[in-house]
Amino acid sequence: MKILEKLKTFFFKHRRKIIRYSGIALIVIGLVVIIYPLYTNFVMARREVSVLTAWGEAYVQDVSSGEDSIVLGRDTKLVDPEMKLPFRISIPEINLNWIVNEGTDYVTLRQGPGFFIGSAFPGGTGTCVVAGHRTTYGAPFNRLDELEEGDEIFIETFGNEKFTYIVTGQESVYPDDLSVLENTDYPSLVLSTCTPKYFATRRLIIFADIKEIPKVKTAEEETQTEEILSVENISVEEVYEIITSSEDYIILDVRTLEEFNQGHLEGAVHIPVDDLEGRLGELPQDKPIIVYCKSGGRSKTASNLLIENGFTRVYDMSGGILEWEQKGYPIGDLDL
Repeated sequence: MKILEKLKTFFFKHRRKIIRYSGIALIVIGLVVIIYPLYTNFVMARREVSVLTAWGEAYVQDVSSGEDSIVLGRDTKLVDPEMKLPFRISIPEINLNWIVNEGTDYVTLRQGPGFFIGSAFPGGTGTCVVAGHRTTYGAPFNRLDELEEGDEIFIETFGNEKFTYIVTGQESVYPDDLSVLENTDYPSLVLSTCTPKYFATRRLIIFADIKEIPKVKTAEEETQTEEILSVENISVEEVYEIITSSEDYIILDVRTLEEFNQGHLEGAVHIPVDDLEGRLGELPQDKPIIVYCKSGGRSKTASNLLIENGFTRVYDMSGGILEWEQKGYPIGDLDL
């Protein structure tokens, strides 16, 4: 009790000083709370810039031999007649959508991700390299570590070209490690940012390869393809000669089982047209196949199905078994 009374007496006696000093302490604490994040953000920004620009400095100093080597300074601007730069990068998996500007210098990276000068253009053969901040200046690559193999990265240039890259993996390297910049002989993409968060001592690398773009064939190529992979018609006379000469052909009857049992060509394999797609594995692709039905309708359908599934030598017997019988050729096993 005496202690409490002494404390009360002391407080009332010095209350003005206590309130004044307490106020000062609260102000100081408030300033620290406000200034500390700004300070750490400033330090992190400088550290991230140092890590992200380390490649540029090392690249300029690279004097590796080879007449085809191109060494560009960080401030060098490229001639871009195809309007590849700047370009938009979007990664739905981590809600990323930014404009990538040319260069990885301090000023450029403050605006967003930067295209590493000297690397391949988007969609071009080689490695396209893009760097971006992890925790400062908008933190465009903040969630880059969440990407997994198979995630898609979309790039759209100002020249209206669109490319899709597929993530193949990620790796942590030292800031001056140039090995990840090595060009590939196909279009690939490297995304670079700092790691770990708030320390920025290494570089996080995301690797991605371009999604295969189907080649658009010219009219001439389409015609050539059709000529190579089209069904050829074959007459019953030619089929009879093949059978009698024992040439190595597959005879395929695509009628119903009931029709097949009523009579068929010698040595014919029976697969009804409705079952053919599920039984393609029963037919060899390295031998020519002669297809027939009753009059030619079902055999045409079956022949086209074979062509679509990689069979290259397919012959449709014109007129079917009806014409075969009209020509007087034997049904069933031939007595030759």
